[in-house]
Amino acid sequence: MAPDNFDAIADLVAEWGLSTPHARFVKRARSSMAEIQAFHRRIEPLVGAIVAFLNQYPLDQIPDEHLPLSYTALAAIEVDDAVNIWKNASPKYADDIAKWETKSSFYA
Repeated sequence: MAPDNFDAIADLVAEWGLSTPHARFVKRARSSMAEIQAFHRRIEPLVGAIVAFLNQYPLDQIPDEHLPLSYTALAAIEVDDAVNIWKNASPKYADDIAKWETKSSFYA
């Protein structure tokens, strides 16, 4: 699938294609369940095609212009629990997860 075939989801890529796990985490935490479900409904059928398209590149050599698309695919995976398991933007037992920080190593 060519990149222009993903033009229909350019709005999702702009909104959800955030470059860090923490940014995507906060985006999910601050989104309403309706927003998360709408994103998931539109992106989920395309994740396989996105991965197939990106697989033409080694992981560390995905061209910069396609990185937001790859981050959007990651966001789709990251919201899947909210949609299919928790049925909520955040686990019910959690504090405000938008305030959580993502560790970059075991030591920091």
